[in-house]
Amino acid sequence: MPPTSKRPDAPSPLAVRGEHAAWARPRNLAFLGVFFLVAAPILGAVVHSSAIVDGDGRVLEELIEHRTDRLTVWMMFITNAFSPLGAIVVSLGVGGLLWWRTRSWVRGLYVPVSVGVAALVTYLLKLVFERSRPPLVDHLVNEVDFSFPSGHTTGAASLACAACLVLTATYARTWSKALAWAVGAVLIATVAVSRLYLGVHWFTDTLGGALVGIGTALVLFALMRGPLVPVLGRIDSGGARM
Repeated sequence: MPPTSKRPDAPSPLAVRGEHAAWARPRNLAFLGVFFLVAAPILGAVVHSSAIVDGDGRVLEELIEHRTDRLTVWMMFITNAFSPLGAIVVSLGVGGLLWWRTRSWVRGLYVPVSVGVAALVTYLLKLVFERSRPPLVDHLVNEVDFSFPSGHTTGAASLACAACLVLTATYARTWSKALAWAVGAVLIATVAVSRLYLGVHWFTDTLGGALVGIGTALVLFALMRGPLVPVLGRIDSGGARM
């Protein structure tokens, strides 16, 4: 009786295209994501040290000194467009577009799920560290919750990183990947600067938010490319895969 061949495992709906995908191995992504997520609370534990307080103060003063009426309008627009709620709305739009382009529920849901989970992590960290915001006299917008980490930066970072990871998994062209990551980095930096410019966050708040957002997106992407492949394969069984 001839030996039966073993049926190959179904590929992940988020399998990375292209020849150089070693960086995207689930173990590597998970390690990097966990590193970022662990770094965020470690940073939160030391934000009250004199060195960080002094550094945060100098950065804030520098941005406040360069305020102009025209720049303030742009910074207000950016901070409103990428508020925590705004990031979720944008992520739903990005997810819908990805589903329409790929007919993959997994790719469509991954981006908004990443943004939502990252927002929850940031909310919990705010309750843990209870860091006060900069002085009210410096505020150009009203904020009443705790400062660390920045919810706006978390939303922008999780949105940008998740979208870039899916685009990297979908398209093999190097230039398109590089462009996506460049745009994502600019988005994260711009939102972070807007929060500092408006006087409602310290620099380390935005750094902590970026760590949470990127770390969450990486860990979820790793799970969807590793342990959750069988489940996700069934979800996407009726749709086309890239």
